[in-house]
Amino acid sequence: PLQLYRIESLQELIATDNKMKNDGHALGDVIRYCLNLKVLDISDNKNLTKKFFQEAFVAGGQQLALEVLILSLNSIGDDETVHLATLFLPRAIRLQCLDMARNNIGDRGAQALACYLETASTI
Repeated sequence: PLQLYRIESLQELIATDNKMKNDGHALGDVIRYCLNLKVLDISDNKNLTKKFFQEAFVAGGQQLALEVLILSLNSIGDDETVHLATLFLPRAIRLQCLDMARNNIGDRGAQALACYLETASTI
């Protein structure tokens, strides 16, 4: 098994356009343990599910070093967007770039993002 405690210092993770199985569970584990990650690009991974977003982008815990988060082309819907905007993004206090283009975000998800952006101090 992957020894996740050894990747705490990872600062950039690019995992675009993949065909991950198991809802991207292994990638979710990596994201969850990389608290010093500054750039995360997981665009164009349409197999990522609601479960992935709930596990990878967990609520609570430490503040994150994340500055760039690219989630475009992932079929993200309202549930995932609300989860990100209310539980995960507030921990990313240094976030400067958020790309969620070409997803399936509706009114409810857009409203949650708008509420987050009103209070975010870095974007």
